[in-house]
Amino acid sequence: MDENRELWRKAVAFHGHECGGLTIGYYQSQEPGDMFDVRPTAICLPEQAKLFDSYVCDCCGEVTGANWIRLSGGKKLCLDCYEEYDRFQV
Repeated sequence: MDENRELWRKAVAFHGHECGGLTIGYYQSQEPGDMFDVRPTAICLPEQAKLFDSYVCDCCGEVTGANWIRLSGGKKLCLDCYEEYDRFQV
């Protein structure tokens, strides 16, 4: 640890001042346990992500996830190509 501090002082003296470029090298030379409080996690991991099918938009050809596809007139359309229907907007 003292060796790293001495190297830091030499780098600053050579460079003329402290800057972000120097700190990157300093932090990369450190062990994570010296910089952080390393301990077991206290939270549970989330469930694994669900994978959905993908479809090609019949209008623009973009590949889109199943949850973002809309059916209109027998065609599969992405959200950009789909014209939303609202019976109250006449």
